[in-house]
Amino acid sequence: MSSGIPTGDRVKQLREHIENGKHPDSFVPESEPETEDGKITIAECLRMRKWYEDPDTSLADIGDVVGTTDTTVWNHVNGECGHNDITKRQCNAIRCAAQDGTYATEMVELFTFLDDYSRRTTYVHATGKCNHTDGVEPVTTTEKITATDCRRMRSWYETSDKSQHDIADAVGHPRVTIQKHLDGRCSHNNE
Repeated sequence: MSSGIPTGDRVKQLREHIENGKHPDSFVPESEPETEDGKITIAECLRMRKWYEDPDTSLADIGDVVGTTDTTVWNHVNGECGHNDITKRQCNAIRCAAQDGTYATEMVELFTFLDDYSRRTTYVHATGKCNHTDGVEPVTTTEKITATDCRRMRSWYETSDKSQHDIADAVGHPRVTIQKHLDGRCSHNNE
């Protein structure tokens, strides 16, 4: 696999992995090594944080298991490691969900790693406006709203307590673009 772009079976495997309730960062295809020499992966970082929740587990215990120093473990369990940002695997998961038509607000509920992030973050990653390259192809968006999208947004607006701003964030369009659709002033016949 020369390009390193997860396509076909790898994308399918990632989707199945996530659908089974597993964290995107724990997905490692056989063709992809989990670590570079001396680097702690996101999956290892998450495991260290989980182990450290046990009051009977010391930094030294974790360091012995992982094969690193107490200082390195301390940095990871306290979030001083750089693993708090959206990772490439998480970005790929967001893009897969976006390709499947999942709105940003639905992704925030679907992916626990987005708890500390906004719907805008999902939009940035889904559309490729982030710094992740060589991954799942980002979705393309235009200012044009299809009749199906219009109907879906209008139904959501009429049957929930979501504001126009919330729906604009969720679908990744500016509020001014969707406002006429939600108010029924567009050219779509959604009666």
